[in-house]
Order: sequence, then C-alpha cells, then structure tokens
Amino acid sequence: MLVTCGTGTQTRTVECRNNNGMVQDSNCNDPKPATTANLMEKNCPDWSIDDTFGECDAMWCWSGNSNRNLSSDGSVVVDSMCDPSTKPDTDRSCDVGSCNWFTDEYGACSCDVTCGAGVETRTVTCRMDGSVVVDSMCDPSTKPTTDRSCDVGSCNWFTDEYGACSVTCGTGTQTRTVECRNNNAMVQDSNCNDPKPATTANCNGANCPDWSIDDTFGECDATCGAGVETRTVTCRLGGSVVVDSMCDPSTKPDTDRSCDVGSCNWFTDEYGACSVTCGTGTQTRTVECRNGNGMVQDSNCNDPKPATTANCNGANCPDWSIDDTSVK
Repeated sequence: MLVTCGTGTQTRTVECRNNNGMVQDSNCNDPKPATTANLMEKNCPDWSIDDTFGECDAMWCWSGNSNRNLSSDGSVVVDSMCDPSTKPDTDRSCDVGSCNWFTDEYGACSCDVTCGAGVETRTVTCRMDGSVVVDSMCDPSTKPTTDRSCDVGSCNWFTDEYGACSVTCGTGTQTRTVECRNNNAMVQDSNCNDPKPATTANCNGANCPDWSIDDTFGECDATCGAGVETRTVTCRLGGSVVVDSMCDPSTKPDTDRSCDVGSCNWFTDEYGACSVTCGTGTQTRTVECRNGNGMVQDSNCNDPKPATTANCNGANCPDWSIDDTSVK
C-alpha cells in the first residue's frame, strides 16, 4: 500500500533458488524471510477539536445549536487533507430549558388610588427553571401586562351603632365608631368629602336618686346662746326613700346649721298698782327669764332674779281721832 504519511507497508521479492534459478519454496530449509514490512512516514494531518461547545444559540431558551472549531494537528491546513469520514461534529443540538413569563397576583391593596378609579400593578418576570433571568430571554410578544385598571370605590363615612350610655341614670354620653372607608378598608378621614358624622351623643338613663329635704330646720337645741338646729334629708328614688349610698354624697344638703337664740336675761315688767289705796301695801311685777325667742326656765338666767314685789305707800288712811275728854 502506498502512503505519503502515516503508517504503510512495503514489499520485496523473496525466492528459494539453487544455482540454476528459482525453485519451490519447500526446497529451502530455513524459514522464509518476510516479504512485507511496516513503514512510518511523517504524521498525517488529523482533525483537532480546538475548544468545547459554545453557548446554545437558542434565542428564547428553546432548542438550538452550539458550535466548536476544528483544526488539524499543529498548523491549520485545508480540510481536504484530513479524512472527512472521521471528522468530529462541529455542532450539536442543545436545549437550555424553557423560559416563561411568571406573573405575581395583583395585590388586594395595589391600586394606586385611595378612592375611585386608578391603576394596579403586578410583577412580571422571565424565569427559567424557577430562576429569574433577563427579560430578553423570553418572547417579548407574549409578555403579560403589568398593570390594569382598578376601582376601589368611592370613599364614604361608615358609622357603627351608638354604644351604651356612660351613666345608668341621669344625662350621659354614648359613642360610636365613625370611619372613612372605600370598598376595601378604612382610609384617612381626609378622603371623605362630606362632613364627618358625630362620634358622641347625649343620652338619658333612668331618673337618678336624689336628695330630698323633708322638712325645715327645727328649733335650736340651745336654750341660751349658740346651738344647732337640724332638719331631715333623705335619699329618694321616685318618691321612695332609699339608702343614702345611692345618692351623691358631695351634693347632700346640710342636715344641721348653727343657731343662736340669744343670751338668757331677766325681763321685768313695770310694777302694778299698790295693793292698798292708803297706807303701806305691796305692788308686783312680772319677772321672766327670756332668750331671743321667749320665756325660758328661770334656771337659764345666771344673774339673781329681780324682786317681783315691792312695798308701796298710798295716801294717808283715815284714822280715829279723839277729839276731847270723856263726857261727865
């Protein structure tokens, strides 16, 4: 076989001969020398894989091709110098996995207005095998929208029922919750245009027990000078007497007050007429111990009691007169 490079064979003529010429090989006793031998010429050009397969040329993550360069060993020569039947593949199919658009949900509170119509947004990402990649790896023509119209409804005042009265009797207050709301939840009061309804109101419970002054102040408990006079004050509910603890002690009227009936002194009338019209007789007068209100027991006056009687002289009484001696 004739080759110009690589391993080949070379042949020679080997004959069994005598002096006259070629005879049958069986006539030679020694082993017959080889008629062929291997021959190594210079290295033949061969295919060389210069690098690994490159990145997949798929535009949007689907199937594509990846390429690599080939050259002969050492210096690059024309491909025709290498055996085309042994040429390694320069490309191969590849699949980097599907790239798809992933959308978050529109949030319940994502509308960009507090009241009325607005726009709500969501996140749209390009993902491959669960990982976020650049948007250019997904088909832009199929990208879902990132926003849409929304309407959270008008903002209006919401009122609860009034709660219990702050008191069990009399006048008190009751409160309620007043909130500015759209369709979803409470918002700032400033978003409601109408005046805010009242959060408190007056309320009336049952009649409260109250103090009743049952009578006027009684007599002063002193006979002379300073003392105390009292009156009856009761706690009543609907006309019936109840225990004092049911009424406000801070508003209870006084049940007593100071009084002064004045000092006790003797009061004397003028003496009356003399008991006789002539001669010596007696005259009397009224002597009473009194305070500012009237007569009291004599024992309440400290000074000695003035005399109630006194002697008096009337005119001379007629008297017998002996005008002469006896008659003979």
